[in-house]
Amino acid sequence: LLRVPGVERQTVSSNPFSLVHLAPTILEAAGSAIPAEFQGQSRWTQLMAGTSWSEPAIVESVAGCTNPFRGEHRRGSRLLAVRDAEYKLVLNFAAQTEYLFNLKLDPGERLPSPEQEAKPARRRLLEIALAHLRSNARERSSEACLLPYLQTRVRDIAFHPHRAASAENVYPARRPSASLLG
Repeated sequence: LLRVPGVERQTVSSNPFSLVHLAPTILEAAGSAIPAEFQGQSRWTQLMAGTSWSEPAIVESVAGCTNPFRGEHRRGSRLLAVRDAEYKLVLNFAAQTEYLFNLKLDPGERLPSPEQEAKPARRRLLEIALAHLRSNARERSSEACLLPYLQTRVRDIAFHPHRAASAENVYPARRPSASLLG
């Protein structure tokens, strides 16, 4: 992540590191105060101790944005991804789809997991996405209508441990699609 003179090299965590945490981490490493307005949290203590953190990374972007410096390119619908060490959930609000990728089985994110697979991971990442959207609801009038959907998806996903995964279920012949609103 970064090198600091006089500080011994530590093991890097395998968990994702969200860029929202970068500035607070650098400020703490430099011995500076972290502004209260920052959304992220410093990971300096964990980095110095060689320990990990459990929070997933949350990434947002505008679908189809090719140049974020041009205002007209930033007016599209949002993409939201929640990623932990093993899974990545991608919500595309324009296409009304959600895809869950098992990053250990599919590091290239080519085939999303079928909806019946990895229900505990899907539910956990949906809950995190829901909490993230709720925490920023005032700034997100365009996505506010999706809060009830996410609440319903979290409630409806039931985990059935007796159903074993098979190769056909993990990598189906065609790409599954899961509608966000239907």
